[in-house]
Amino acid sequence: MIPVSLGKPPIGNPSLISIATFQAATKEGGLTTTPQILEEIKRRYEPTRVETDNALTFMIGSSKAYVRVFQEDDFCTVLMALSPRDKEAHPTPFARIEAGCEADMSPLMQLLPKDLASLFTLRIGRTGSTDEPESLVQGYLSESGSFLRSMGIVRGCLVSTLEDRASDGSPSPLRREIIVVPFNRRRDETPSAVWRLAYDMVSLTSYGGRLNHLRAGRELMLEQMDASEESTQLRIDEILMELRRPTEQLKPEDLEEVLREVTVLFSRLSVLASSMRRDYVKANAVLRRVRALFKAWNEQSLEGYSTNSSIETDAYESLVSPFSDFVERVEALTAQLDTVLDAVRTYLGIQGQRLSIEEQRSSKEQLVRMVNLQEILHKLEILIVSFYLTEMARLFFEALAYEMANLLTLAFIPAAFLIAILVMRFLHKARGKAAVPS
Repeated sequence: MIPVSLGKPPIGNPSLISIATFQAATKEGGLTTTPQILEEIKRRYEPTRVETDNALTFMIGSSKAYVRVFQEDDFCTVLMALSPRDKEAHPTPFARIEAGCEADMSPLMQLLPKDLASLFTLRIGRTGSTDEPESLVQGYLSESGSFLRSMGIVRGCLVSTLEDRASDGSPSPLRREIIVVPFNRRRDETPSAVWRLAYDMVSLTSYGGRLNHLRAGRELMLEQMDASEESTQLRIDEILMELRRPTEQLKPEDLEEVLREVTVLFSRLSVLASSMRRDYVKANAVLRRVRALFKAWNEQSLEGYSTNSSIETDAYESLVSPFSDFVERVEALTAQLDTVLDAVRTYLGIQGQRLSIEEQRSSKEQLVRMVNLQEILHKLEILIVSFYLTEMARLFFEALAYEMANLLTLAFIPAAFLIAILVMRFLHKARGKAAVPS
């Protein structure tokens, strides 16, 4: 909550108070920082009193004015209060406001930037009895053609909030027009009650401006959520339909393409959800402060009317709820994408197992072929050795008995085969022993 002083009222009992909140960053063509606004007021109106807490008191037109600037983080809230110089009674408590104070307020409002986040207007009525406040409010409604939104008793004042005026649909600040009528108080107690409520409204305007600023910054994303959700959901359904095909029809390159697309969608949705969740946390923190303020009011209800705190709480919650709705919808989509990713991983695992089985089968077949080939080579080796032995024996027989050489060679062939087999077995055993490490 913005810290404020509840000391002596700066200009007594005001008749009109405007409170505006905006981002404090300097922008082209506008006075948007605290020093600029106050310096321009000093230059134009020569204040009668300058306070150290960013406040000025000065005369403007037919009114005595008080301007105070509150800086909190990157937001600035300006309170501008006017009190007529002429204190004499007038036909209605709002006639002089309409004729004088609003005309004096206009040049002060022009010092504010155009892109306000919130703007609250408090109209202060005067009465001394307990049965007049409500009739004064009804009289203003009849004169202005406005409609009542809520009413209740807050800090000894009848506080009435009017319905929002029609908007043209363009981005606009959060606006509230509030009628405050203090009653059951001595004349010297009225200003303190009004200013205490006015400082509460400063905090409320700041909170509302922050929430409205957060909402405006995400308006485009929120508006596009339906279309984005529909297109993403459609693509998810298409991917799931593709994955329902028989496993043998799914090619690895198709699964890789699906995995790449889902990863991109998942990353994009995660970024959106993270940024929106960050704003949701900020908005929730502001909303807690709003609820704490309304709880401190302990507002008393009037028969037949909704209280200001209940209606305003609903209004502020409606600014925050789209953030949580967005996050929940995105998380639902990411949960479906997780399902798609699991399905793709499962299919890729099945494909991997199938390839592994095929590789094992292929390896086994290759091993059988190698064994067969090795057996063939072994037989060829025996044939080669036996042929070599037979030829050597033929040469020996020709030298020994030339006439009987062919017959002896033919008879030696079985022996050559037997000798070749024994020699190859001996050589294979020797190679096996040499291959075994010691």
